[in-house]
Amino acid sequence: MENKVQMGFAAVNKTLESKIPSSKEGEGRGKHYVIWGDNDDFPNFLYQSYLDCPIVSTIINGTADFICGNSVKPNIVGFEYPNRLGESWEDLFSKLAIDYLIFGVAYIQVIRNNAGNIAEFYHLDARYVRSDDFNQMFWYSKDFGKKWSRSNKALIYPKFIKDSDLASSIICIKTPQSRGVYGTPIWGSAIKSVMTEIGIDSFHLNELDNNFSASAILNFNNGQPSEEQVDEIEKNVEEKFTGAENAGRFLLSFNNGKDNATTVERLSSDDFDKRYDALAKKVQQQIFTAFGANPNLFGIPTENNGFSNEQYEESFRLYNRTRVKPIAKRLIDAFDKALGQMGSIIIEPFTLVDNNNEDNNIQ
Repeated sequence: MENKVQMGFAAVNKTLESKIPSSKEGEGRGKHYVIWGDNDDFPNFLYQSYLDCPIVSTIINGTADFICGNSVKPNIVGFEYPNRLGESWEDLFSKLAIDYLIFGVAYIQVIRNNAGNIAEFYHLDARYVRSDDFNQMFWYSKDFGKKWSRSNKALIYPKFIKDSDLASSIICIKTPQSRGVYGTPIWGSAIKSVMTEIGIDSFHLNELDNNFSASAILNFNNGQPSEEQVDEIEKNVEEKFTGAENAGRFLLSFNNGKDNATTVERLSSDDFDKRYDALAKKVQQQIFTAFGANPNLFGIPTENNGFSNEQYEESFRLYNRTRVKPIAKRLIDAFDKALGQMGSIIIEPFTLVDNNNEDNNIQ
């Protein structure tokens, strides 16, 4: 009979848990509003991704600049400024555009005076706004997603209605592709690519901090451990050596002689730089594709550096037609409906040359 050797294997990190929270909407226990994602924390995840991914922040900030154009001016008497804070219309539109691009939804707070006339407009941070099923009532609190937020009282506002005397109300502006209570971000299809891009940056940073990285099998040559010991070894190795945050860490092994020494077998080559460069190019392309944008429009050169002014202008015309103008129009429409006047806000289209100062001197 053939002799068989019994071998024991322990898989480190047997399951890969995604760091991407669900965007699922649902009724929170004991809450009157609809929660947004796991632990009601999906908007915070979107905002943090925007902060952590340079490509996303560059596209969103640049697109917001395109939307605001060379200037944003009111075309209605009595609204030189949108509110008593002294914000300019460019300030207000930029905040609304950035929220619309990050979250797929933006909120305008409308304030009426004692006579019932509209007096002010404010931006409400979409991270802190929740809604009922039909966007008729809105809750505002900076504590959504926190475990102890149940004890905090959120501010409650009704939906804006033109012919009413509501002292304070909310206008909700969502992306056309939104189908739920909350918005669907334009870049929603690229969220995994965004997280991959963030992970690559984290890996390289920690690789520099920790000198080198190893992808290997660790052989512990001290006999077959018990199930409890295997679980403990798995836990310790996983916590200390796996994941992008632990790139480049090294292993110390203490043994009872050479015969029982821990051995390490390499599973892959050390060409992480080439592998990650290829991956980075792929995910960057997917992010730009989700936005429908050309990298050159945002100062990010492609491999083909021969990008002429004509090509730039052609790319900008396409992006302006498919992204910039539709978003600007949705924002302007919201103010038109509130103020009861078409063309209540006028945006001077974006140009590379300052029309008011063609020599581009700063004065």
